[in-house]
Amino acid sequence: MNRTLLLPLALLLALGATAQDGSDSDFIVGVQTATGEPIAGATVLVGERGASTNADGEATLRDLAPGRYRVQVSFLGYETRTLAARLDAPGPWGLIVELDEGALGLAEVVVEARDLSRSRLAADGFFDRLDLGLGRVLTREEIERKAPIRLGDALTGLLGVRIVTNSVSAPGDVPGRTAVATRRGVECRMAVYLDGAYSPFLTQDVDAITAQDVVAIEVYRGPTQIPTFYNQLGRGEGCGVILVWTSNSLSSAQ
Repeated sequence: MNRTLLLPLALLLALGATAQDGSDSDFIVGVQTATGEPIAGATVLVGERGASTNADGEATLRDLAPGRYRVQVSFLGYETRTLAARLDAPGPWGLIVELDEGALGLAEVVVEARDLSRSRLAADGFFDRLDLGLGRVLTREEIERKAPIRLGDALTGLLGVRIVTNSVSAPGDVPGRTAVATRRGVECRMAVYLDGAYSPFLTQDVDAITAQDVVAIEVYRGPTQIPTFYNQLGRGEGCGVILVWTSNSLSSAQ
């Protein structure tokens, strides 16, 4: 059973963490096994920031403001942990996260041929658009090469698309991220669809889902690129649309 301890930095140091000269805005995350052994090389994401743990199993995020943050800790062979941390002033702060071992054995893999001609993906015209070379399409293979954790990570770096951090409405809120494109010199928000249906949640925050089950992403910037059907829906205000397809879209269309 894993544990999570959010501690003042002084107490974290007393428990064995080591720190160099830090500031009152540092957040030190210690990652360890269930038996207390430090895990080096673990990935720690705090909001929009990321770091890897050192040989002592510690990752230091600097210049953080007090508030609420989403913290995600992952390491190969261990179960990923996601939690919320509230950093109250004054800092610095410390967090100890225990990871449980995942399944390390190689299970038998059965590859099943699947006819996608009747899938929701095909019914929407995905393969037709792919053949025509419309927009920018990220296949599952391309997505996996980027090794994204959230959907916004998969969209980062695409030509003509910027992932920006939203402003918060109240102190302590965790800011989400939005996909924007430039239209006539002005940045505007792109509309996001999930498995063919408009998603106001993903439009507001592209990090609202993980990238684990995403099998394809289509990106269309501007009204001249948007497929006719989605242009008629009036979403995206001519700025562009992002079509996100998950494994659910591989099932047969009703």
